[in-house]
Amino acid sequence: MGKNKTALQIKKELEVAKLAAVQAALNKANRQEKANRTESKKRKDAFFLGRFLGIPAHSNNVIRSRDAFRARNYDLGKQALAYVDHLFRRFPTPFFLYRAVLSRQGVELVFGPQEADPEFWRDCGHRTYARWFIIVAQGGSLAKEMKGQLTKKEVHWFLQAPDENSITRNLFWAKCAAAGVPPKLCQFLTIRMANPKLLEALGDRLPDVIRFYATEHKLMGDTELRWITDFVIRSIANPDFSFKGRTYGSMYKLTREWHRTVHASRPRKALEWEKRFRDWDLTLKIGRVRAIELYTTRLLEEEGDRQRHCVAGYDEFCARGVAQIVSMRWFAEVDGVKQEVSRITMEVSPGNRTVVQIRGRYNRKATHQEMQHIRAWAGDLGLGISAEA
Repeated sequence: MGKNKTALQIKKELEVAKLAAVQAALNKANRQEKANRTESKKRKDAFFLGRFLGIPAHSNNVIRSRDAFRARNYDLGKQALAYVDHLFRRFPTPFFLYRAVLSRQGVELVFGPQEADPEFWRDCGHRTYARWFIIVAQGGSLAKEMKGQLTKKEVHWFLQAPDENSITRNLFWAKCAAAGVPPKLCQFLTIRMANPKLLEALGDRLPDVIRFYATEHKLMGDTELRWITDFVIRSIANPDFSFKGRTYGSMYKLTREWHRTVHASRPRKALEWEKRFRDWDLTLKIGRVRAIELYTTRLLEEEGDRQRHCVAGYDEFCARGVAQIVSMRWFAEVDGVKQEVSRITMEVSPGNRTVVQIRGRYNRKATHQEMQHIRAWAGDLGLGISAEA
């Protein structure tokens, strides 16, 4: 009989098998995405492209005859955009504003199938948002139109907001940017906080929250930023909690106390919510990877105890549909015994179907190899991954 393999040999074989499996999964996801977005290689006429419009093609806002339109590209998504431009546009217009004048079918075609989410459909054919598009596209004053909703400075930043965000989310992004929050942090806060339910709960406290990040962000490292933001989001649910005048020092102290007590023994209502993600498995040569959604308070508490982080405090957010938590676990046989060798906890924002947090034990970041599996899983489920995750 041969010698038993050492732990190092098993680890190396597992790494090789992981890479091969990840590449296969990525190739499958790429093929599926290409198949989903491939359309007939024909130039369509205005009648056909009209199905992708979310506003009338015969209103007073039309500046060119639809009968005069001729497609010059074989890509159906580009043809739809060209048709919109032909009908309505004279001047450059932010890409994200096109969501307002496209139908649901048009948004999915132009922005990709990952946009098939209820929050994004709020933009489709939205009368106010469509008017904003027309004003910008035809050289009008958006600052005048949005007076009372955004300041001139905020309108300036709104027109420079990221294309991947919905129009609704970019209103929040613009307020952060105008207050002096760096663009990278603006996007982090937008992904974590620009949820309609959270913003409604925040109410008139929003300027105080933005001011806090604008003035105090330079004092925070990545870990502190995430910890404090967890606490901020948790505190939004308490209408009596004031953010006015908060400093880094005071918020850090409150955050530290919250993280220390979140696992403390206390009577808590056990919650359960709808499980939205199917279980995901990837079989390796020696071992396997599994991703499961956690859908009860008990499962979150077990995850938090195992990982030594604060995911247990997310049960109310999950129950309200503000967040989804997924646990990805790696298994391998060591000396003939199946064991869990690694685990990553992920937070998904349902609003934009994006993974916004990826953390291992003691809040460590995921390794390069772990990220390969995470990307394969996200691609298979049609999820994006935030650069801030």
